[in-house]
Amino acid sequence: MSPASDFASALRCHPRRVLAGVLAVMVLETAVVLLSALQRPPTLVLSIALSSDLVLLGALAVWASGGVRRWGLTPGKGLRAAALGVLVFSGVMRVLGIPGPALLLPLALAAEATLACVILLSFFRAVRQGGDFWAEVQRRLGSALPRTATGVLITELRLLHAAAQSLLRRPLLTPEPSATVFPPMAASSSGWLIPFLLIVSVMELGAAHALLHALAPGHLWAHVLSLAVHGYGLLWLVGERRLLWTTAHRLEDDALVLHLGLRWSARIPYALITRALALRSDMDRRRVRTPRRRDSASVTPLDPPNVHLCLEADVELSTLFGLRRRVRHLNVFVDRPDAFLAALEARRSVREKF
Repeated sequence: MSPASDFASALRCHPRRVLAGVLAVMVLETAVVLLSALQRPPTLVLSIALSSDLVLLGALAVWASGGVRRWGLTPGKGLRAAALGVLVFSGVMRVLGIPGPALLLPLALAAEATLACVILLSFFRAVRQGGDFWAEVQRRLGSALPRTATGVLITELRLLHAAAQSLLRRPLLTPEPSATVFPPMAASSSGWLIPFLLIVSVMELGAAHALLHALAPGHLWAHVLSLAVHGYGLLWLVGERRLLWTTAHRLEDDALVLHLGLRWSARIPYALITRALALRSDMDRRRVRTPRRRDSASVTPLDPPNVHLCLEADVELSTLFGLRRRVRHLNVFVDRPDAFLAALEARRSVREKF
């Protein structure tokens, strides 16, 4: 019998003893690394070693406290393990007198390593699960992270993924207009935005670095950071623009589904729509303005809205970073406003008959 099978057999027969042995080894190994850090100034290698021990020790502790029958770590347990390890590690370092700045690198490495593991684990499980990949990733991340953090992560990951697809020249899958599908970008006149921002950013990049050199001479990190933020912002815009092209407003059997990239999404039952008007001029748009701006939202890709929807009750809209907003008036831009209003009225009439 091989050593691996011997260990697996012992783990099945005596899980608590094996777990206690592993914990003891991890504690001793962590103590050795801590003693090494006390003997000399903390280095990158020692910081990484401490971070690894921190995550593993906390994960084993939470696993043991949760019962050995639940084999494997869920993302929630992993994050709780990291939080527990951070608290214990921080307290030990303070008692041993290691200065505060020495804590930052190992703690940051531990937090980032744990978060990266949670994201990768969610990706792999979402791929195996099949179906809507991003919805599955969001569900799995939501089981381990707060809703706000999950929304921010999903938004950033989806935007970077869309930007990478554009840079790799992957084909753009746009929804086909039909009697029930109304892609707003099919008639949008905001296509000048990305080229304009690219030209302006390139023209102003030299001036921005000259200003940085005047304000912080000799600080290369300031220029690197500025260039990184600049490039990331352009990727963000390219990805957001691509996602706008892949979405559309749809008239389903029981509800109107608004979907504009990651900016806005909502599902509005036809029973809640009390009035739908065409906005053909600036005068019409001024006429439907509400006294309270929080009561309305403009679901447009930088184009003037051409349809106004008045609702009987507030509906919830999802926007960037998973944020939610409740509104009662919607100003929407669609590619064929007259056909959209006619189809919407037909759906509402059918629902009223039933």
